[in-house]
Amino acid sequence: MRIWILLFWSIAALVPGAVGAHQDETPDPAATPPVATPVPTQAPAASETPAPTAVPAPAEPAAAGATASPSPDAAPGSSPEETAVRGVVADFHRALVEGYRDGVLKLLDEGAVIFETGFVEVDREQYATGHLDSDLMFSAQVKREVVHSEATVAGDMAVVLTQSRNAGDFMDAKINLENTETMVLRRGADGWKIVHIHWSGHDRAPESPAP
Repeated sequence: MRIWILLFWSIAALVPGAVGAHQDETPDPAATPPVATPVPTQAPAASETPAPTAVPAPAEPAAAGATASPSPDAAPGSSPEETAVRGVVADFHRALVEGYRDGVLKLLDEGAVIFETGFVEVDREQYATGHLDSDLMFSAQVKREVVHSEATVAGDMAVVLTQSRNAGDFMDAKINLENTETMVLRRGADGWKIVHIHWSGHDRAPESPAP
């Protein structure tokens, strides 16, 4: 009992008004405040049900082109800027595969210049009315595998270099290609946008049979 009383008065000294909560509403100023007897803590009854733990709601996906998704091939130790530009490139290819024209165009700067197998599109509008539709069809039917990717960021400019393999069937033709891709990105008020793409590729050499 002595320990409980000492503990109570120690808490009362730290918490103003703690003792007053146990006194009469009209205490006698000359009287010595009574010593409150602490009530032992009781375990909750077996029938009591603990309050459920709140589960946070899942975050809504960002609009296409607004925030870049993390790139699956991001190298360990990449800076936040390198991860961001890799994510833009990954979102660009995902939009191609899913046939999402608006998603592709939102990631391109208005003045984006595109080199593709010797052809040139001098801005986003020309690409939209030129090779974009065939690129959407190709990406939907031919699997793309990234072999190597690296990113370099200097201020508000960045370059992402990617080597990939494409295999599948497209327009009654067997596709088996080694591809290289250069993407130049610039950071502006609305984030990173692609200002230049250079695609090139060649047929893969046949693999030698295992001995």
